[in-house]
Amino acid sequence: MSRKQEVNNIPVWINEDQACSLLGVKSETLRKKCRAGEYAFKIVKKDKATSYNILFSSLPEKVQNKHLNVSNLNIKTYDIQYSDAPEWAKNSSREIHNNTSTV
Repeated sequence: MSRKQEVNNIPVWINEDQACSLLGVKSETLRKKCRAGEYAFKIVKKDKATSYNILFSSLPEKVQNKHLNVSNLNIKTYDIQYSDAPEWAKNSSREIHNNTSTV
């Protein structure tokens, strides 16, 4: 697991049951899609049973967001025009722009 994923609590691999639940498919369908190359996977053997672990990042973004509840985050965005900004913000913006445009 990468450090970024550890910090953000994003799984690297999810088990077959989790993937089926997120995708809304049966185990057999998931396995067919994996073998067809739709998802990255690895086979995990435990005793005589085999199961698939699915690479989380290979799932569609919508499904990943569903798992991470990203769509449920209450994120506020603001649409502010430059002309509406306070003078100190305009000055700061000009300074940054002038410093980066000469590089």
